[in-house]
Amino acid sequence: MPDKTELKQALPLTVPRQHGAWTVAIASLLAGAGVAGKISLPLTILALAVGIGLCSRHAIGLLLRLSPGDPRRAPLRALALAYSSVFLAAGAVLILGHGLWLLLPIGVIGTAVAVSGLANKDRNSDFTLKGQLQGIFGLSLVAPAAEYCASGDVTQQTLGLWLLCLAFFAGRPFHVRFFTRQPVCTAPLRDRWQAAQGDVLFHLAVLGLATALGPLAGLLPNWAPLPLALPTLAALGALAVRRQARRPIARIGRVELVHAVIFLGLVVMVFRA
Repeated sequence: MPDKTELKQALPLTVPRQHGAWTVAIASLLAGAGVAGKISLPLTILALAVGIGLCSRHAIGLLLRLSPGDPRRAPLRALALAYSSVFLAAGAVLILGHGLWLLLPIGVIGTAVAVSGLANKDRNSDFTLKGQLQGIFGLSLVAPAAEYCASGDVTQQTLGLWLLCLAFFAGRPFHVRFFTRQPVCTAPLRDRWQAAQGDVLFHLAVLGLATALGPLAGLLPNWAPLPLALPTLAALGALAVRRQARRPIARIGRVELVHAVIFLGLVVMVFRA
């Protein structure tokens, strides 16, 4: 059993440093709460479970990558067990204590996505396009879960909110990858198009689907395409403008954060209008 000093030293290692994961999780949580229009005790418990769940997955991932003789394994194992216990306890309180039974399939799907990512032995798998999209799929489920916890009910709006969050956040890896390719953003239009076509076509497709199918299916409000318009314009602008140099990583992160905040505000506005 590790002592308090070992646990204290290992604790920072269990906090994920992927800013994108925290952004998707927090923005999805706030989107669900904002669309519901209220904060409740179940929503607070869910927020705790989401944060603990991220730390638990990160701790387990570290354990799988460390060598058997690494002294950090014992405290990490203890912390991973503690995180997992709190996560399961929070889920039990929400489902059994508050009667939010539909959280069970949402939680099972989200947990399955998280565990499947851990099964990949490549330590950089979370940073591949497949790994990022897989993580976004799982974390975007926080939005309908949060709306359900806050309102106590699941409607077509709940599904529509998830689809909108998934569409927005799934487009971010395509956009960021365009800017992180050194020669591409400074290249002629033909070369920029080859690199940016995935980004542009994805955003045009989801914007078109939200415009045409959303109101017809009754899942999205009439103004639902509005939150997707900004990332679509950003993708088209990145293609159209030939830059003198690659955009710094720190600036890309700040711009992405601003886009997420704007998206969050627009989502709440269109669903509550």
